[in-house]
Amino acid sequence: MPAPTISVVSPTRASAGNTVAITGSGFTGATAVKFGSTNAAFTVVSDVRINATVPAGSGTLLITVDNPSGTSNGKAFTYSGTPGARISAISPASGPSSGGNVVTIVGSGFTGVTAVKFGNVNATSYNVVGPTVINNVVVPPGVPGTALVTVVTAAGPGGGYAYDYVGAPTSTTTLTDVPDPSVVGESVTFTATVAPVPPNVGTPTGTVTFNFGDGSPSVVVPLSGGVASTTHAYSTTSGSPFTVTAVYSGDSNFSASVGSGTHAVNAAATSTALVDSPDPSVVGQSVSFTATVSAVSPGSGTPTGSVVFDFGDGNVSAAVPLSGGVANISHTYTTTSGSPFTVTATYGGSAGFSGSVGTGT
Repeated sequence: MPAPTISVVSPTRASAGNTVAITGSGFTGATAVKFGSTNAAFTVVSDVRINATVPAGSGTLLITVDNPSGTSNGKAFTYSGTPGARISAISPASGPSSGGNVVTIVGSGFTGVTAVKFGNVNATSYNVVGPTVINNVVVPPGVPGTALVTVVTAAGPGGGYAYDYVGAPTSTTTLTDVPDPSVVGESVTFTATVAPVPPNVGTPTGTVTFNFGDGSPSVVVPLSGGVASTTHAYSTTSGSPFTVTAVYSGDSNFSASVGSGTHAVNAAATSTALVDSPDPSVVGQSVSFTATVSAVSPGSGTPTGSVVFDFGDGNVSAAVPLSGGVANISHTYTTTSGSPFTVTATYGGSAGFSGSVGTGT
C-alpha cells in the first residue's frame, strides 16, 4: 500500500462544518484527514475520493491524508473570512529542497507586502510587480515535502498555496537556544549544528543564516566543525514566543537545510531608586524627588512608562513619564505633622519591564 497522494481539494475556502471533497489516490484504508494538525471527520468514498468535514479553526493551512504507509502531500485550504492576500497559483509549484530556484506567485491583495514565506522561512528575495503578481521569488531551502506558501501583509498571512520541495536532503540543521526563556535585554546564545544525513559522512561547511523572528537583521555565521553560534538580545516581549530559523547554505557535498524553533521572552525585572533634595526641608520649601528605574541583570535596556509618587502626607502625584529611565517631580510640605514622611515611587511597568517600588523618608 503506497502513501496517499492528493491532487485536488474543493473548495479551497470554506467554513467549519462544510464538506470538502479531496481527490487523489491511495485513499483506501485512510486513517486520518488533517487540517493542519487538527483531525477532521471524513468518509472514504473510493480509493480516489474522500469527503471531509471542515473542523473548527481559522487562517490558512495544509490538508493531508494519512494511511498506514505514511502521509500524503499537502494541499492548501483557507477558512472563510480570513483576511489578507490570497495566492491562486505558484509557477512552478515545486522545486529542489536546496532552494535557490525562482518562482512567480499570482493572486490578489499583494499590497504592502512585508514577507513571502515558505512555511516559517522567508523567501530569499522577491519583487512585487503589482497587487496580483509577485515575481522573481527566490525559494529558500526546505525539506522534502509540502510547504505552505503565504504572502504576509498588514492583514496577516492571508490565503496560502502548496509548494512541494523534492529531492532527498543530505544534511539536517538542529537549532538550540540558551537560556530559554530569556528576559528583555538578556543575551541569548543560538547554536546551529549541521550534520550529514546517514549514510552520508563528513563535516558540512558553508554558512548559517539566523533569523530571530523579531524584525531585526538576519546574521550570517560561517560553520566551524559543523557548528555556528551567535548571540542576540530581544528588546521587547511583543511577539513572544518568536519563531527563530537557522538556514544552512549547503556546500558542494551537502544540501541546504533549515532548523527552526521558538524562543520566549519575558519582561525584565526592575529596581526603582528614590532620592530627594533637600533632605531635610522646611515647611513651604520645594523638594525635588527623583526616581531612577533600572533593569535588573540579566535584563538590560532603558525602562519606559511612568512613575506615581506618594509623598506620605496625603498627596499622590499623577503618573510622571520616564525619560531615559528617570522621573522627576517637586513637592512642598505644608506641615511637620507626620514627619518624617514615608515617600514611595511606584513604577507601573511596561511591555518589556516589570514594575517596582522605591521608598524613602
